[in-house]
Parts: sequence; C-alpha cells; structure tokens
Amino acid sequence: MKYPSGYSVRFSDDGEMLVCLGRNVVVIDVAARQRLSTSHPLSHPSNACFSPDGGTLAVKSTSGRIVIIKPRSGEVLFDHRNQKDGEGGEVQFSPEGDMLVDGSWGGGLTVRQAMDASIQFREQFPGEMIRRVTHDEARRNWLFEHSPKFRPGETSRPRSYAVLRNWPFGSGDRRKITFGFDVANTTLSPDGRSICLIEKPIERLHVARVSDGAVVASSEPFDHGGTGNEIAWSIDCRHIASVQARKFVFYRASDLAVEGEVVSQYPSSISFRAGPQEVALGSWNTSAIVPLSAVLQGGMALK
Repeated sequence: MKYPSGYSVRFSDDGEMLVCLGRNVVVIDVAARQRLSTSHPLSHPSNACFSPDGGTLAVKSTSGRIVIIKPRSGEVLFDHRNQKDGEGGEVQFSPEGDMLVDGSWGGGLTVRQAMDASIQFREQFPGEMIRRVTHDEARRNWLFEHSPKFRPGETSRPRSYAVLRNWPFGSGDRRKITFGFDVANTTLSPDGRSICLIEKPIERLHVARVSDGAVVASSEPFDHGGTGNEIAWSIDCRHIASVQARKFVFYRASDLAVEGEVVSQYPSSISFRAGPQEVALGSWNTSAIVPLSAVLQGGMALK
C-alpha cells in the first residue's frame, strides 16, 4: 500500500492498528497493510491516541479541540468542542479508557470523560505550558513536561522540568523532577523506571532514573531535526529512537550507543509496535512500518 504522511504516528496498544496524522486521520490495519479509514474530523490534527482496547481514537488539533472517532470507520462519536481550554499539547486515555488526560500549551491539566463533556479533575499552571504527556505501559504512572514561558522583564526563560504523578490524580500527588539543565521531550519508559529526555540548548539525549532523577546515560550531541524532536521507547525498554536532522536515530537504551539510522528528508514521528519487533516511522510526506532488525542492520531510507 501507499502510506500517508505521518506528522504523528501511533500504534494501538495491541499493535493491530496504526494512526497516521497529516491533513487527514488515516488508520491502518497493520497485519493486512491496508487502510481501515480515512477521515477529516477536524482541522490541523496534531496528536492522537487509541483507547486501551482499541475501540476508540482520540484526536487533538493544534487549537486544542478533541474529537473521539471510531478508528475502523472514521465515524465521529463525540466532539468535545473544547478549544477554549488552551491550544496544543497532548491527550492520552486513562487506564480504563473511559477518561482523557489532556495537557495544554495554556498550562492546563484536565481529566475529562471521553464520551461526554464532564470534567473529573483540573489543575492550572499559570505561566507554563504542558508540552508532553506520557505514561507507562499500564497507564498507572504518568510524566508531564512543564515548560515555563518568558515573563515580562526576563532575559531568559526558566528551565523546563518534569512532574511524575500516579493514577488517579490528586492535588497532592505531584513529584517534581529537575535535571540541572533545560530539557525537552521528557518521555517515561514503558516499565515506568526511566525517563529519556533531550538536553537544551546542547542537543543530546539522556536517560535518567525515575527514583531520583539521576542521569545514568548520555549520548553524543546531535543536530535538531527542524520537523520534530520526538523520542520513543521500545516496548521492552531496550531501544530508544530519536528524530534528528534528516534522519531517525536508534540507540541502545542502557548506554545510548547508536545502533542504527534511517535517512529521511522530513522525519517527524516514531512509534514502536507491541509484539512483533516493528517500528513505524512518520515524516511530513510519507510513513512506513519496518522491521526493527532491518533498521539495526543499517542502510535504510524513508523516501
């Protein structure tokens, strides 16, 4: 099949479906390598996630609006019409799949029912953006990346930091983690034990322990990709993939030694598949599902 553009790509929890975001929302049957649905439920989709059972798909736009669709047909099941809650950011499903965890660039953390407009939990962080929302495989441990905005009269922006929370959220469950330098794309490992992140302004990866925030592995500096700086963990926590300048780079998680690269003109997004050792690579003009073994052997390109 001809794969669509993949500004953002995500596998379902069971690895049976892949969603690719571009102008449209395209859902692929992974085993058959066929499109299940192509839809345009909102303008400028930027983030999507499957419910744990794969029965529904949440799609969020750059304006912050969230819709719930049926992945196998593209039918809109519910439109939250929540643009006023703050633009951008990421959305994820709760462990049971009945609620959405929504972080916004306006600094709001909102837990809402997936299929109606009721709000179950909300906290606001004035003067900050919540740029990243990740969780462990069981969706019980959550990591949020907070990025303070420039304030009037300041010549530099305060450093970004991570916040660890346990599901279900409460007002006193936050644990702040700082790293001694500015960070981006803090991402929790599937086993909930480690965090991968990008140091700023020097572009390099680090792996840190969740228990105390100590950095245990660091990569060599690299060039920022320009079309994204996403990080993804493999399901078994053995590999980490990173979007960089004109390529996807794969690292051994234990020491961040480079294991393989895939050349791409406009790399943007990465997702590891549960079960079979495959990885989805998304760019602004195409996407692909490839065996991880082929990536690690080298010589691949995403055209």
